[in-house]
Amino acid sequence: MLGIFFLLLMHACNAVGQLLMKTAVSAREGWARLAPMALAIGFMTLQFFLNLGVLQRFDLSYAYPFQAATVIFIVIGARFFLGEKLSRRNLLALAVICAGVVLVSGS
Repeated sequence: MLGIFFLLLMHACNAVGQLLMKTAVSAREGWARLAPMALAIGFMTLQFFLNLGVLQRFDLSYAYPFQAATVIFIVIGARFFLGEKLSRRNLLALAVICAGVVLVSGS
């Protein structure tokens, strides 16, 4: 169970890093750009080290399909934190991805 927690935390850190990076590159200059970029690098570094731990606990064929969780987290985060719009097609795609993650996690 702890391994699954680290697996999801790893992908959450990646998603937060991506959202912060998007915020940083969209900012004009100065601290508005530097602070989010520094935080993005921090989250992505944490994701890297969590990934090492995950790879020690799980087979790659099990852990890798969970990369889809990052996509789910990023799309939801982009909607709520960046104000991006989601179409019905996007929502359907997310549902299919979620179903795939559930199927893989059950094996």
